[in-house]
Amino acid sequence: MATTLPHTRSPLAGRARRRWTRWLIRGLLPALVLIVIAHLLDRPVFEALSVSKPELERMEEGGLYRLSWLMGTMWVWVFIASALYLHDRSPPPHGPRPAMGRRRDPGARAIAVAGAALVAGLVAEVLKVFIGRERPTRLVDGQFVEQMYTFKPVLGGVIDGSNLGMPSSHAAVAFAGAAALAFVMPTVRGIALLLAGLCALSRIIASAHTLSDVVVGAAVGVMVAVLFARWSITRTSPGVIPSWKLGSAGGSGWGLGL
Repeated sequence: MATTLPHTRSPLAGRARRRWTRWLIRGLLPALVLIVIAHLLDRPVFEALSVSKPELERMEEGGLYRLSWLMGTMWVWVFIASALYLHDRSPPPHGPRPAMGRRRDPGARAIAVAGAALVAGLVAEVLKVFIGRERPTRLVDGQFVEQMYTFKPVLGGVIDGSNLGMPSSHAAVAFAGAAALAFVMPTVRGIALLLAGLCALSRIIASAHTLSDVVVGAAVGVMVAVLFARWSITRTSPGVIPSWKLGSAGGSGWGLGL
C-alpha cells in the first residue's frame, strides 16, 4: 500500500518569506519618517509648486503633464500588464527556456502589476473616507481657494466623500504599479519609478494634493506592491527571492516617494 509523505515546506522558501517580512517591517519606519517630514514641508512645497487655475489649464495641454496624470490611472497599468502577459505566454524565439528561467505562471507578473495598482487605489480611497482630510484647495468661482489641513467631521467622509485628499489615490496607483513593475522587471525600474514620481509631482502642481498626501499615497502603493510582487516571484521562481530585487526597487520607491 502506498504511503503519503507529510508535506514539508522548503527551507529556502521559508527564508525567502522571512526576508520579505523583514523588508516590509523595515520599510514601515522610513515611511513614517518620510510622512512626518512631508507634513513639515507641506506648506512651503505647496506654495512653491502649485499653480493657478488658468496656468493649470495651459499645462494640461502639454504631453508631459498628461502622461504624468495618466500614470495614476488604471488604464496605463492595464496596458502594461497586458503586454507583460502576452510576452510571458509567448514561446521563446530560440527554443525552450532553461529550467531555472521557465515561468511557471505566465500571468503572474501581469497580475502583480495590474493587481497592485488596483488594490492600492482602492485602499487609498477607503483611507480617504476615514481620514477625512480635504484637498488643500477648493474651487470657488473658477479659482483655487486654499484650505490647508481642513478636516470633515468624524466619519464625515462616509456621508460626503467629495474633495477628499489624504492620501492621493493617483500617487498610490502610480507607485503601486511602478514598484510592482520594478520588482518583476528590474531593468525598467528607473523609468517606471521616475514616471510615478512625476505623477505625484503633477498632483501638487495641480493644487489637488499636498506633499504629505502624495507621500502617504506612495507609501500605500509600495507596500501593496511588495505583497503582490512577493506572490508573483514565488509563482515564477524556483523558491528563492533574490535580495537585489528587494533592495534596488524598494529603495528607489521610498526615495521617489518624496
